Amino acid sequence: MEKLCDMQAGNSFKTLLTLLFGISLSAFSWQALPVRAALDQAASGLEQSPSTSASLHLTVEGLRNNKGLVRISLFNSEDGFPEDNQKALKVLAVAPKGGKAQVAFGSLPAGTYAIALLHDENENGKMDTNLVGYPKEGWGASADQLPTFRAPRFQEAAFELKEPQQQLTIRIRY
Repeated sequence: MEKLCDMQAGNSFKTLLTLLFGISLSAFSWQALPVRAALDQAASGLEQSPSTSASLHLTVEGLRNNKGLVRISLFNSEDGFPEDNQKALKVLAVAPKGGKAQVAFGSLPAGTYAIALLHDENENGKMDTNLVGYPKEGWGASADQLPTFRAPRFQEAAFELKEPQQQLTIRIRY
C-alpha cells in the first residue's frame, strides 16, 4: 500500500479514498476517466479552510401567534425574489414558538443574499391578501427599510454574508 506522504497533490481524490477506506488505488488509472477533473475538484473543496463556508442563524420576531408555519426563502440573486420559491437557493418552513421562529442555513459561501418570509398561519402555502392585494398574513424581508405598498426588490433586502457564523433578525409585518 502506498504511503500517504508519497502521494502527489494532484491525486487528492485518491488520497481521500485512502484516508476514508484504507485502500490504495495506485493500479487504477484515474487519468482515463472523463470525470477525473470533477472528482479532483470536489475532493480539493474538502481540503479548503472552513472559513470558505458560513452559517446564517436567522431569528424572526414579532409573530402575532404560533399558528401555522413561517416559510423562509433564501435567494442569492434577484431572479425570482421574493415570490418565486422555485428560484430560491434554499427554502425552509418552521413552526413558530413564543412569537418567534429560528432557523439556521449552513454551508453557504460568502456573498450577497436576501431573505423573503411569510407567516403562513393557515398553512395553505401562499400569501393570503385582501381585496386590494394587501397581505392578510405576516411577511418580511432581510432589511429594515422596506417599501409599504409593494414587495421589496432584491437590492433593497440584500445583505452580505461574510462571517463564518452570522446572525440576522427580521421583524415580521402584518
